[in-house]
Amino acid sequence: MVLLCRGNLSSDLHIELTAFREHSRRGPMDLIFWKVRCMHPKAQILEATQP
Repeated sequence: MVLLCRGNLSSDLHIELTAFREHSRRGPMDLIFWKVRCMHPKAQILEATQP
């Protein structure tokens, strides 16, 4: 998983991951993408993807 973050991260950081699937045109394997929402006021998750 690739996780791009910005801001100050602390131990009480709450991260919510939402997974959604997209059918791959190359074959039967699905591509899973993760939408990440950061609940900490001083941190912002820019993008998170998992191939």
